[in-house]
Amino acid sequence: LYRSLPAFLPSDATPEEQATYQRLEASNFLYQPNSYWCSALESAEPCTASDFQAYFLLYYPAEPLRMVRNALSAHCALAVCSTPVEAFCRLTVSTQDVHILLEIEEAHVALAVAHQGKLMRFVCHPIHRREEREYFALRELLNTPACRDHVVQVSGSHATKNMLELLRRETGLSLRLPTLPAPHFVTNSTRQLLTEPDMYHALSAAMFSL
Repeated sequence: LYRSLPAFLPSDATPEEQATYQRLEASNFLYQPNSYWCSALESAEPCTASDFQAYFLLYYPAEPLRMVRNALSAHCALAVCSTPVEAFCRLTVSTQDVHILLEIEEAHVALAVAHQGKLMRFVCHPIHRREEREYFALRELLNTPACRDHVVQVSGSHATKNMLELLRRETGLSLRLPTLPAPHFVTNSTRQLLTEPDMYHALSAAMFSL
């Protein structure tokens, strides 16, 4: 489950200074802040002070990624650990279009809107019952104006065929499973475009780490 916080950081802040600010903010609004990691994602929100940049501070549980890193430590060193949202956001740097990602998981529903590497909108709702999952997915699709003008990519363990059919029927929006935006077209040996969500996330993470 993501916890997000809008923030303005000095444009010339070093990575160490950014990390210090992130820890301070985490201690103010998170229970057990040391159990979270943070990604500072640039926001599209304009800032009147030229020496500051708007960010979304995206906090997420550290333990799952820590377990993966420890399991792989005998084989390789992971230089970057982050989330699908950050990988999605970075993939939009080289495109002119607005990109939208609706993430439907067991424990949360999240929606991210990004343009040229910057987040325009991010919301995340905790889920306790199946009905909440459908409700929040529909609410965010209907309440986000960009969804009416752009294709929405839907990912996550609960982005099933039945779920997509329900969302299409109730909203009339264009929905699809995630694909790599142009010019990041990747083909396999049969020359078919790779569109499987797991492959999308794997390639997103690989490109993000370059």
